[in-house]
Amino acid sequence: MKIKRLARRVGLTPSSIRFYRSRGLLPAPIRGSNGYRYYQEKHVHRLHLIQRCRRLDMGLNNIRLLIEALEHPDRMHACLLHEQIHEQLHQIDIRMQELTWLRQELQQLLGKCSGEHEGGICPMITSLQDNENEG
Repeated sequence: MKIKRLARRVGLTPSSIRFYRSRGLLPAPIRGSNGYRYYQEKHVHRLHLIQRCRRLDMGLNNIRLLIEALEHPDRMHACLLHEQIHEQLHQIDIRMQELTWLRQELQQLLGKCSGEHEGGICPMITSLQDNENEG
């Protein structure tokens, strides 16, 4: 199948497919005598794997490790991928803590304003200015 059909089938753009191919995540397609690239089922399966990994917020290097482990299980140390996923979980925990703090700060800021202060300065602005002087 040509790249447009592959793109429709997996829900990606042709440029995304070319990007993954250029990064070595997708095997090279067969070239026809007419010069067109023809993709096979293995490309569909690989792109679905890449999409699943991206939904899990895996970076391209982690995806590359996973693909290498699949293609060369005898050469790949499975713990490398385990360590990468463990580190990713740690980074997610940090981001969640930061987002929780951010949410609390915004809720406190919102609590300073009833939305009814016609003609006056919004208490949220005053609070932000006070915090600016503290930092």
